[in-house]
Amino acid sequence: MNFPGLALKYVPKSLKTKEICVYALSSGINDLSNDYDVIRYVPYQDVCLNFLKDNEFIASEIVLHINPGIYDQKFAEQIVKINGLLFNSIPEKWKTEYLARMAINNGCSIFPTGFENSPFVRDLFVTCYPDRIQQIPEQFRTPRLYELAISTIQNIPGLINVPLFRLKMKEEFPSLSDDQILKLYAKGGIEVPEIKLKDGSILNNVSFRFSKKKNKVSIKSRKSVKCDYRISKKKL
Repeated sequence: MNFPGLALKYVPKSLKTKEICVYALSSGINDLSNDYDVIRYVPYQDVCLNFLKDNEFIASEIVLHINPGIYDQKFAEQIVKINGLLFNSIPEKWKTEYLARMAINNGCSIFPTGFENSPFVRDLFVTCYPDRIQQIPEQFRTPRLYELAISTIQNIPGLINVPLFRLKMKEEFPSLSDDQILKLYAKGGIEVPEIKLKDGSILNNVSFRFSKKKNKVSIKSRKSVKCDYRISKKKL
């Protein structure tokens, strides 16, 4: 048996065995060929799932080409169990709230679009990925959600007292938003067009840098005004 993977398209359904499908996939999608459309002509869920497991590094691309006609809810769940990030590649029809939560629990670090209104999905995402709260649209980032993100980060061993960090930053820079403070903590740096200090003075084009190792925040404006603020480890 010797035929290119896409020849599977022309094999009659009655002759399209699992063995032929497996051969076609290995011929069409490998180190030398990326004929992802081959999988569109595979009518067997288990063959598709096994192929995804064996090729997880390109699974997100492969899933986009699976024949929508072979989907059911169980099949969608089995795909998400392979890798939560595959949630973003399955057809919209099968993206339920339950499946979104399953995906997050299995490594989906990209917020599932379409579930912004679900407090259960939002809470779970922030619990699993507190430093990615910015992926949730701003209008859905409630104060309680920020508190959840901050309390989750606080429980990561070796980090400073995050509520204290937030409190100190609010005292020194009252115009900073919770979103900006959390991003500074998580990423180590932010750029702010304008900032108001606690004495009422204004700085423009400010760079913030935070060192977790030194527990120190440094700021520098266009006017080369540089200040350092040390964050205490004292518990609130």
